[in-house]
Amino acid sequence: MPPVFFQEVRCKRLLQRLAVAALGCRWTANPYLGCQHPCAYCYTRGSHRYVGHRGGEDFEQRIVVKVNAAAVLREELGRPSWP
Repeated sequence: MPPVFFQEVRCKRLLQRLAVAALGCRWTANPYLGCQHPCAYCYTRGSHRYVGHRGGEDFEQRIVVKVNAAAVLREELGRPSWP
């Protein structure tokens, strides 16, 4: 198994509104990008391009961890505008 690298980043936002409800959910919160499971059909592989990685092996070997995810989520949910 090839080595896995974890890249720590600080995010500005965590909640993402989905264009189409998935399983009744309209929002998603993902504390990381990438995954060690090599599912070739995974729709999130394209998300790696946003951080300059490729969607293939980079997706499985370079995991981007949002180290401030809990604090950002708490802030977002605490806003008066949150539905």
